[in-house]
Amino acid sequence: MKSKRLNYTHLEDILSDLYALRRDEIKLGLEHTIQLLDACENPQMHFDSIHIAGTNGKGSTGKMIASIFHQNDYSVGHYTSPHLVRFNERINVNNRNISDKYIVDFMGKYESEISEIKATYFEVITAMAFSYFRDNNIDLAVIETGLGGRLDSTNILDPRLIVFTPISLDHRDILGNSIKTIAAEKAGIIKEKTPIVSSNQKNDVKKVLEETSKRAETNINFINHNLITDIELMDDGTHFYFKDNKYFIPIVGDFQAENAALAIESSLLYRPMLDIVKIQEGLSKSYWMGRLQKMASNPTIYYDVSHNQRGIEKTLYNLKQLYSKKIRGIIALKGDKELDLICHAIENKFESLWIVSDKNNLLMNETDLLKEMQSYGIEGIVASSLERAIMECMDELTDGEIGLIFGSHYIASEVFDYFQFPFD
Repeated sequence: MKSKRLNYTHLEDILSDLYALRRDEIKLGLEHTIQLLDACENPQMHFDSIHIAGTNGKGSTGKMIASIFHQNDYSVGHYTSPHLVRFNERINVNNRNISDKYIVDFMGKYESEISEIKATYFEVITAMAFSYFRDNNIDLAVIETGLGGRLDSTNILDPRLIVFTPISLDHRDILGNSIKTIAAEKAGIIKEKTPIVSSNQKNDVKKVLEETSKRAETNINFINHNLITDIELMDDGTHFYFKDNKYFIPIVGDFQAENAALAIESSLLYRPMLDIVKIQEGLSKSYWMGRLQKMASNPTIYYDVSHNQRGIEKTLYNLKQLYSKKIRGIIALKGDKELDLICHAIENKFESLWIVSDKNNLLMNETDLLKEMQSYGIEGIVASSLERAIMECMDELTDGEIGLIFGSHYIASEVFDYFQFPFD
């Protein structure tokens, strides 16, 4: 294939083509991923990996683990999803995102194979991430599942360690209607005799993970929640103790302290001799945007990407720990979200609630979203744009009240643009 001149417009064309590669991902199996990785000469064989699955907290936990090992002089790749502003955020090495040129070159090099295999979006970017990690000679890759686990494109890995963040109801249309079914799908990443670390789980989930681990002849270690103590939420992050050692993470939330404890235990199980001071330093540098992130003061506005029941409940709980005043909300949601569960989480939690969509029409139309929410007893104010909703919300906020923008990654760019917040 002839080489193509790299420019931003061409990159956008390539990403547009990538986003169009859709099939019913979770039910198709791994054969297309295997074929594409074969074409790429199996880059996943060239680095160690830690594999992460769960419903909430995969991104934060993965970021913390990667930061810990980077601080301990490892060359670390991190594969995460979704992105906030630019596709490149999904794939990075030592906190530097994949370059535009690598994306263009990869797609040009494997265009015919991608077409012939009929590879999906996630299959392609998984192969791209693994190839990028191999080509950068990394020591360790921290890999998050995209959706589910058993049939996720990342499940071709033979990891050194498996990590589970909290598992709850999400994507029921794909993964199953019960928590046990969803847990079984996510437990599908468990490999024979591979050590496992998990956050504290609901009893039904814990039983599934334990039974799957037993069949795989391996042990699963659950984080002892009681060893996470003295959690203190601040505007700039969270202070806490874990096993009598003090830590700070530049992310707000008691649940983020739990994610951090999971990251600590995972890192020490992978490499027991890690320096505790370097672990503390790694966590202190694990900033993760869009997670209960303060966008403005006077009036105070936060943005959080939480988009399922459990995540939204945690976000609201932690805002109440920081502030005792009323909360006014702005919500945007993708059409495949569990609206009944989300409405239950937000019922009677907001003084007022604006309903919005996004500029790129990737989310539910604001009028349709309001109608569906009304069927679950939630009332709101339709806004013609996110910008309009923010302006109206800020006008109504009185002294001490808090504004919260939440529900989707897809509005991140608009949020950061409105508040003129730098995103690097």
